[in-house]
Formats: sequence, structure tokens, C-alpha cells
Amino acid sequence: MIPLIFTILILGIGTIALSFNHSILLFIGKIHSFFLTILLSKLTLLNNISFSISKGLFISKWETFLLYLSIVLILLFFNYKYIFLQKIFITILFFIISLDIIEDIGLKSQKKIIVYNIPNHIAVDLISGNKHHFIADLKLLKNKEMIQFFVKNNWNFLDLNPPNLLSLNDFNFSTIICEGKTISFVNENWIYNKDIDIAIINEKPKNSNQLFKNTKIVKIIQNKSGFQSSDLINQDLINNNYSVNDVTVKGAYIYNINLENAEN
Repeated sequence: MIPLIFTILILGIGTIALSFNHSILLFIGKIHSFFLTILLSKLTLLNNISFSISKGLFISKWETFLLYLSIVLILLFFNYKYIFLQKIFITILFFIISLDIIEDIGLKSQKKIIVYNIPNHIAVDLISGNKHHFIADLKLLKNKEMIQFFVKNNWNFLDLNPPNLLSLNDFNFSTIICEGKTISFVNENWIYNKDIDIAIINEKPKNSNQLFKNTKIVKIIQNKSGFQSSDLINQDLINNNYSVNDVTVKGAYIYNINLENAEN
């Protein structure tokens, strides 16, 4: 599989280098297409083998680099029988295990609130250690493909257990408390409350001026419904970009409760 991918890479570089010659370019293109067809057929074959794909597995770039390096070292050791190669391999293996343990300890103590950027949907993760509550609108909860595409990779990355799924409809845009932080889901009928910590805005409230002027409240815009103009949002972002977070522009917002508590 690796030689095949390397061949495709060389052909791709050759295509760029010889792009000035139409005949040669056409010939290389056909060879490139042939090898890609073989690669896709092999990947399809592997995908159909039972247990060939591990779901929920995440390896960091450093762990990947160290794993590849350890494979090279052990192959060199079997070939040359140098003891120092074996010692380096064992050291790297120790580092990989240590990194994984340190990562697991950190993830078990994590406390986060994540607001996702999913078009036309509300999605919030309330995370405590490996457990989490996933709050979303009913349509999104029924759409497994969207959850797979937008959210599930993050669950794997944070080593989370299967979520406790909660429908936003059950909250009726009310206020909830997570790890001592008060979260309010804001719609057009929302009643202003100066004592909340986080406001997740799905619709422009009637009292939006009061909300945006309160810099102590972390404001997360998940939907710009009702905002006739973005002037109010843009001006507040300029004045205090730490209190307003527009996920429709910046992407998912992560509120790290551990860091917030450490600062206080």
C-alpha cells in the first residue's frame, strides 16, 4: 500500500513538472488514474474486512511520529543487531506510554463547555471528565450523519464516553447550571438576567442592548436570526472581543472551566 501511495505522489509531482507538455501530461494523467483506481479498490477491500477499522481511536501527531520512528528502529535492530538501537526503541516506547498516561490523566479532570458551529442547529457539550451531556435540537439528535460529521471526532479526541443526549426542546430556552457556571439559551422572548455566566444566542432577544453591554457575560452567537444588521455584534466584538464569540464566523467555541477557575 505504501509503495502504491508513493508512486501516486511521484506521478502527481511529475504532472506538475511536465504540465507544459500536453501529450506527456495526458499520458501521466491516465497512469495516475489507473493507480488511483487500484488504491481505492484496495481501501474498499480493507474497509470490508471485519475489525479492520478501529472507531473512536485517536492518536496525536507526536504519538504517530514516535510510533513510526520506533518501527524504523526495531527494523534496523533486527537487521544490524546493534544494542543501542534496541535501547532507543525501548526509550521511545516508554515516552509513548508516558504521553498516553499523561493525556488520559488530563482528560479525566477536564471540565469544558463546547458550543459547536452546525448550520441551522444548536449543539452544546457539557463535559466533566470522560462523561458529558450533549444538548441539541431534536432535528439534529435524529440526524446521525450530521453528528458523525460535525461532533463525533471531537468526542474521540477528548476520549469521551457515549453521551447523555438531551433535547433542547425540553429546556424551552431556560437556564441551566454546569460545574457552577450558569448557562442561558437565548431566544427572542428571553428575559434578561445579569447573573448568568454564559449566554448562548440562537435568536436576537428584545433586550439585546442590555445583554451586549454586560461584559461579564460570555456571549456565544450560534445563530444570527433576528439580527437585521451585524453592526451591534461587530461593534461589541471590537470593544470587547473576549465577551462575544460568534461561532458562525470563528467556529466552535470552547469554554474551559478549569482555566477559568484557576484564574479566579
